[in-house]
Amino acid sequence: MPFHPGKFAAMAPCLIMAVLSLGVAGCARSPEFKALLDQPVDYDKRHPILLTRSTQSAAVAVGPYAPAITSLQRSAIEGFSQAFRNDGEGSLAIAVPSGASNETNAVRLARDVRSILQQSGVSQSAIVIKPYRADAAVETPPILLTYNRLTAAVPHPCRVSDDLNSSVLNRQWENFGCAGQTNLAAIIANPNDLSRPRPLDKPSGGRRAVVLEKYRTGEDPKTNYRNPNAGTASTIGQGG
Repeated sequence: MPFHPGKFAAMAPCLIMAVLSLGVAGCARSPEFKALLDQPVDYDKRHPILLTRSTQSAAVAVGPYAPAITSLQRSAIEGFSQAFRNDGEGSLAIAVPSGASNETNAVRLARDVRSILQQSGVSQSAIVIKPYRADAAVETPPILLTYNRLTAAVPHPCRVSDDLNSSVLNRQWENFGCAGQTNLAAIIANPNDLSRPRPLDKPSGGRRAVVLEKYRTGEDPKTNYRNPNAGTASTIGQGG
């Protein structure tokens, strides 16, 4: 069969497209390519902030003959009480070691710990005293203070695993947004704000009365704010 360069040149684009389509079809069937396409496009879906409950704890050292709670221990207990009142859920437990050489003294000092907590603003109904089996290897186990709190966190560490020099999908790399989500979860004051909006504050009755009175008399009800660029904070360096 004679060779016709013109016909081959005309068919070349079709042949190239056929070869490329076979290559793409082969990639589409590969598990790696399918897994890549199944990844969420939005960074907040790839790196969601989840709300979980974690246990906060503090230890109060108790010797077998310690006469009382020290001033440093009192400060630590008061700080723990403040943290519980800020973000604690449920009850605050005072766990007293049982079966150790300092058990008798720990029971006595646990009552002092409870008194300090109440003086710091924790209600009596929120405090629970309970025993715990101390480790035999620990000669003088401490009194343990624990409570649960709601925390926000990204459920996995941030890892740069993608080759950013080789990507044909024109989409965010897998780790994109992980650091921002992690930092947001760490700095948020109330994790409940991520799950539901806060209720609106009560309106100002005084301001409402002023606006209605101006509206009734035909005045402009808007608030006139001072120009923040007007005025002088200091005359130093201005001469004169």
